[in-house]
Amino acid sequence: VVFIAGGTSGIGQALLKAIAKHTNSPRIYFTGRNKESADQVISDVKTLNKDAKCTFLHADFTLLTNVCSVAQQFYDLERLESPDEHTRLNLLSISVGSLDFNLAQPTEEGLPPGFAARHYARHLLTTLLLPALKQGAKNGSAKVLNIEAAGYESPDFNHTDIQLSTLPRTQGTALKLLFQQQVTAASLMAESFAKRYAGSGIEFMHVYPGVVKSGLTR
Repeated sequence: VVFIAGGTSGIGQALLKAIAKHTNSPRIYFTGRNKESADQVISDVKTLNKDAKCTFLHADFTLLTNVCSVAQQFYDLERLESPDEHTRLNLLSISVGSLDFNLAQPTEEGLPPGFAARHYARHLLTTLLLPALKQGAKNGSAKVLNIEAAGYESPDFNHTDIQLSTLPRTQGTALKLLFQQQVTAASLMAESFAKRYAGSGIEFMHVYPGVVKSGLTR
């Protein structure tokens, strides 16, 4: 059982199709903002593996209420698939993001869109799916794959103002600092989860696959 947050384009979509092609009868849940792209992904998966089941959960991860909603949808749908078993999850891949660093236009929840999608949403989704991940680990394996930019962390991480709210949103140095702050937060999050749930059998990873063509900048 696989959950891919950000599966309608880019790295998430490529990972989804690879899993569908090389895995026996996978159940794949994936999120995204584009229903048309999602329909195409589902069509492609049917061609790759007739035994794969692919379910799209529409969500914009700049809003944390949407994260809660898709997590609940996952549990509800999995209970229908396996009513006599504990809900399990073997792989959680998160590659959702936003390059919107504008603090002047926060989301309706009062958060900067960039940090909401690239940090808070990732942390929340992982937390909500932990029970299923623990069950997945008991029944084989469970991994959390945070796809960001490992290796670009900053030694000057700001613990007191994680959003760097006082930093002017201009081109150049400021945007670089914002990027490094988010990347460092991703690594610290993976490390924190790994320490907190050591012994659970769940593997937590933060990786950087390099620059790829995706829909992140749209």
